[in-house]
Amino acid sequence: MPRKQVQTCDPCKTAGEEIEATGYCENCGEYLCSSCFRSHSRSKATKHHNLMDKDNMPEESNSAIASSIAKIDIHKEGARYQKSKDEYSYVRDINVKAAGDAKCCFIVAMTLVSNHELVLADNGNKLLKLVDIERNVMKAILNLESEPYGLTTVSKDEVAVLLSNIYAIQIVTISGTISVQRNIKLMGQCLGICYINGKLYASLQNCVHFQILQLSGAVDKTIKPDAEVLKHCTFPDYIAVSPDESVIYVSDWKTNKVMCINMDGNMISMYQNELAMPRDIVISPLGSVYLCNRDQHVIFKMTPDLSGATVLLGPGDGLFAPQSMCCNTAKQHFYISSGSNTAEKCNQIKVFKWHKPDTDASM
Repeated sequence: MPRKQVQTCDPCKTAGEEIEATGYCENCGEYLCSSCFRSHSRSKATKHHNLMDKDNMPEESNSAIASSIAKIDIHKEGARYQKSKDEYSYVRDINVKAAGDAKCCFIVAMTLVSNHELVLADNGNKLLKLVDIERNVMKAILNLESEPYGLTTVSKDEVAVLLSNIYAIQIVTISGTISVQRNIKLMGQCLGICYINGKLYASLQNCVHFQILQLSGAVDKTIKPDAEVLKHCTFPDYIAVSPDESVIYVSDWKTNKVMCINMDGNMISMYQNELAMPRDIVISPLGSVYLCNRDQHVIFKMTPDLSGATVLLGPGDGLFAPQSMCCNTAKQHFYISSGSNTAEKCNQIKVFKWHKPDTDASM
């Protein structure tokens, strides 16, 4: 008998880990390691999916079938949530696939550098992309040494991009052209970064902890989480910091939790309801908390204390597997990427407009 092809876990692969798959989800069209398989079978959003063990899983995923089944499932799931009283409307799609891309796009992070320029971290093609979002033009592309995992604006002319696999953050100039200025070497595998008020915040795995860095790379502070945080946080993939720098928000797709911790590493609050693959978490300048809940295909607006969440956008708005997002408060636009494995979705950034000003952080 010919030996089956060895497959790796798709969710872990997107986070930079190569772990052998021990199962497969027909609905999602994804291979799963033992940890992700257990999580998939227990989550309210995915426990009804058709799961196969290692002996029965296919050698190649059938993404076309998985996509059609998932479309049915997400519309059922979308009915579970009460829509926000705020009004949001679809504006357009922005094509972010460059002519020379070898693979489909996988936009894991994005950040604004001006009201009309968006920088994208394309993990699938190992690229940074500078896009003029008014003219829908790809202005510049930068080839990276490794897959990017995090991205944050440092100034109108600079961004910081996280290259987790080589333990480095690169400071990149965005000014006409796009080029690397310098490297910040990290003492461990970093999963998420966020820049605010002259400080670079980083989340690190393998003994989960957080660091506050200067742009020179000097560490101002190391935040070691308390035991309660460590019970629920094993993979601090995306982080965001409140405007007053009093708390850090963390999303963990392995435990399906979102947490709020203070600057001493103590748990403040945690979202207790079911999540399914929470990804990017964004804080507006006025303190509103937004979350990409990927496998339920929705964007949540959450209270700052994480006691509640309201769906802003979902499957009925054309949303599918939201992976990363950012807010343009001047234009009242959301830009949202898809973590789908189909080209028609992952090569586009969806633009939505909100028609009610974000006047405060309450709901």
